[in-house]
Amino acid sequence: MMKAYQEALRTPGALRFSLAGLFGRLPASMTGLGIVLLIQHSTGSYGLAGLVAAVYILTSAVAAPLQGRIADQFGQRRVLFVVPAIYCLGIAGMVWAAGEPLSLTIISAIIAGTGAPQTGNMVRTRWTHNLKDRKLLSTAFAWEAILDEVVFIIGPVLVTFLTLNVAAPLGLTAAAISSLLGGWGLALQRATAPTPVKSSARGDDKLSLPPLISLILSAIGVGFVFGASEVLIVGFTDELGQKDLAGWVLAVSSVGSLLAGFIVGARSAASDPVKRLRIFTILLACSLIPLPFAATTFQMSIGMFVMGLTIAPTLITAVNLVELVTPLTRLTEALTWVTTGLSAGVALGAVVSGRIVELHSASLGFAAAALAATLAALVAWFAPVSQAIREPKNP
Repeated sequence: MMKAYQEALRTPGALRFSLAGLFGRLPASMTGLGIVLLIQHSTGSYGLAGLVAAVYILTSAVAAPLQGRIADQFGQRRVLFVVPAIYCLGIAGMVWAAGEPLSLTIISAIIAGTGAPQTGNMVRTRWTHNLKDRKLLSTAFAWEAILDEVVFIIGPVLVTFLTLNVAAPLGLTAAAISSLLGGWGLALQRATAPTPVKSSARGDDKLSLPPLISLILSAIGVGFVFGASEVLIVGFTDELGQKDLAGWVLAVSSVGSLLAGFIVGARSAASDPVKRLRIFTILLACSLIPLPFAATTFQMSIGMFVMGLTIAPTLITAVNLVELVTPLTRLTEALTWVTTGLSAGVALGAVVSGRIVELHSASLGFAAAALAATLAALVAWFAPVSQAIREPKNP
């Protein structure tokens, strides 16, 4: 089972840029939850906490495609040196304001979102440009998905512990430090960076919009589940007087996702990715159905683990499909557009679930998440992707 991973990681420079990306994307698992914990701790409002988290996520969603386009045209190095510094500036403002005054907190969230590093997408683009055996590309994407899950196991627990048990500002501060280490570490690895291609030299390398839009819409539904889960788990554990367990419950979901991603990635010659995306999104929707009925933290953890089993396979397949329908010269941009859809869904999920927790209960919020996942499955089922798949080309 490990052979495919070993072959992929023998690619020169792959392990180094992948590990740098691990630190660079750690803020992705810490910032949203960190904002919710910090603002709720400071103001006592889940609605306000969800609002600030949504502003951050929506801003990052808007900025992501711009970062991707600049990286494709002018090189990753320039982007990776600048955006982590912007992100840290915004985080510093949020930590200082902590919801009071709200205006400064919102402005800081916008700044942080503008600089939210798209390290994961840039690492995946490096794989596409450096991996000689195209049959191993799905394995490489699965490896990155596994590292994503490692990040989402460590990040929520770390930010929860630091924020609630050490000092409230420390969780987001740790995310900022990790952003600098990962982003600048990846920027220094020039040998594996994709060659930038000016827009005037791209010729007919245009984005295929119908399949890409379908993948973005499906990503919005999946993102809603992510955003809602962070807020709902905090609310659910708070209702039980076990708020300090929120990070652990989210980590359990990531463990399930990691295991499933590892198995999927070991099958480097996996079957039709369009069919897989349809199946995995349906399984995601089904896995959410029992969650509104969970009555204890243990029951919720079991349910989140089962849900996690569907996450990595869904995301691996979606990334694989983006690569198959996109020219290499536009890949980072295309990946960030899908990330934008995912982020928009996360923001919407955070806002909606925050209001549901305040007005009703966390359990009811999971019903809304199940509905969003069902819509994502419907979009994936009817997405016009198969006819847009390009013949794979070696770099």
